[in-house]
Amino acid sequence: MARTLDGAPTRAMRRNRLGRRGALTRREAVLIAVASGGTMAVGTPSIASAHAYLVRANPPPGVHTSLPGTVELTFSALLDRGSILRLLDASGTDVPGVEGGIDPIDRTRLIATLPECPPGAYTVAWVAVSAEDGHAAPGFHGVLVGGASPLLGAGEPVSLGGGVSDLELALAPAATADGGVVWVVQLGGPTAGAVQRVALTFTPPVAELGAVQVTAVLDEAGNRVAAWLPTIAGEWRIDVIVRRTGTADDVRQRFLWTAASPIA
Repeated sequence: MARTLDGAPTRAMRRNRLGRRGALTRREAVLIAVASGGTMAVGTPSIASAHAYLVRANPPPGVHTSLPGTVELTFSALLDRGSILRLLDASGTDVPGVEGGIDPIDRTRLIATLPECPPGAYTVAWVAVSAEDGHAAPGFHGVLVGGASPLLGAGEPVSLGGGVSDLELALAPAATADGGVVWVVQLGGPTAGAVQRVALTFTPPVAELGAVQVTAVLDEAGNRVAAWLPTIAGEWRIDVIVRRTGTADDVRQRFLWTAASPIA
């Protein structure tokens, strides 16, 4: 049960718990969609080196009626051998029949043809090796296809500690009206008003995929909200990083959360 920072359950958090009927409206989801329109805009490092970072994806992360016949990822630099593109199912297993690699016409792109995939949760995963400096950058994002339900949490995120005494922090997932998932961060305590920025780093059960950081934005209730769709069942590590004005060090608090596939 999600609770307020004084320990009491809140109506808003009960309503927004993942898997319940209450959901954010499409307008609210649009306001907090941090990775839309085929571009990984939030959580992507600024391009200040020769590393190859994702700049455009088809399909983009989020909810889709179906998967296209071809996955296309465009990066910020030319790619070298060792760059790969994968499609994983909800168990974290590679989907058979996915074929492709570096686009021979445009070497900033990875392309792969897909077999026909049934409705479900899938993860587009890649390793982009820069042709200029040889740096290998893993990445991933989730897509929910064909009206499939999002992966349900087996319980609330469990705090593993961290944080500071003058800033209280609570984390809970919430369903959106279109079938996606957002993460609501509630802040309290003496220094809550000094919070400048909140970011969440998601590390999936499949370790070699790396991690993704997403910046949270303010919603109408004053909570910090980050859009991220988990599509692999198992134990996720979620690090909440809070920057406050007038304080040199960021606050870091780690949570564990178990995603479970919905019962058919």
